[in-house]
Amino acid sequence: MRFVTAILQMTKQLEEGHRDDPHSLADRHDYQTYKADGSTNTKYLYPKDPAGLRIYIKYDTLRPLKPEDIYAAAIDVIYDWADDGWDTDVPKDTGKFTKDFAGVSVGFRSIATEDPPPEGRIRYKYLILGVLHLIKEMSDNKRWVASFAIVELNRTPLGFVDFNPVGDPFRVGSNNETNVTNTVPATTSATRDLSATKRLFDPDDHDVSVSYEVKGPSFPCVEILSTALYAMATAAQAPGDQTCQVFGGLNPSRKLQWSTFVKRPSYSGYILTYGIIRKAWRLFPQQMYKSKKCGEVSFTYEYKGDDLGGGSIWDSNLAPSPNVGTAR
Repeated sequence: MRFVTAILQMTKQLEEGHRDDPHSLADRHDYQTYKADGSTNTKYLYPKDPAGLRIYIKYDTLRPLKPEDIYAAAIDVIYDWADDGWDTDVPKDTGKFTKDFAGVSVGFRSIATEDPPPEGRIRYKYLILGVLHLIKEMSDNKRWVASFAIVELNRTPLGFVDFNPVGDPFRVGSNNETNVTNTVPATTSATRDLSATKRLFDPDDHDVSVSYEVKGPSFPCVEILSTALYAMATAAQAPGDQTCQVFGGLNPSRKLQWSTFVKRPSYSGYILTYGIIRKAWRLFPQQMYKSKKCGEVSFTYEYKGDDLGGGSIWDSNLAPSPNVGTAR
């Protein structure tokens, strides 16, 4: 109940113009927003906060969560939001939505006014940025607990997102919500050999698959999952049918780097799109975590059996950023 009271008080404070100490990814990352390269394709870099975006965070330290499960849930929910569209408005006046992943319930809703102007509407991209802020703060403070973040743009509260244990009766808005349960898709391979190649099929589109091989050295699974979260957030900016040109980056700790290479269209005419990329990144990092086999990995994007390109995650050999960390 105190969690519900806290979010109501927090919203009231924001509406009255109180400022606690807003967090801004723009202050802590060297990334740029995506930019056109002059062709029909777009290069997407890690998303940057728009001007005026502020995230306000609250924790409930009495309800712990596993960091790996938080990352897995965030990857899944961002995957879903990306399908709805980066610039799409979150439905208003429909109560709270919740989605359950890996033991974590992710809740979100719009708190826009009855007829908000365009700048007063919360879009899925703001929820995605809110999740990135929230998880970064959890990681920096080693505070993996139930929490929520209010998203504000130009001093107007737009909506909130929260993380709670599944089945928690104290989660915000639990009396008026729509629930969807998702599970990490199953693999078609039963082997647990670290070096064996495994192939995973998307549960909703069996034409899409990804083959991967963990080659070592091994890493904490949370590093792989944080890499997948950043990759998913980067790919979320693109329409699902847009052709991928360049895709890569660093995870928050700068310990791991990922990249993708794109092959020319196959004889069948299939091309690598951001929709296929998102499906693949939803699958193989979470399967690595489930099997507890996390390390340097190479992977191949496939459509109807055709090899469309591939990539890898490897040790970047860069010094960790003093401002960005992952769980330990």
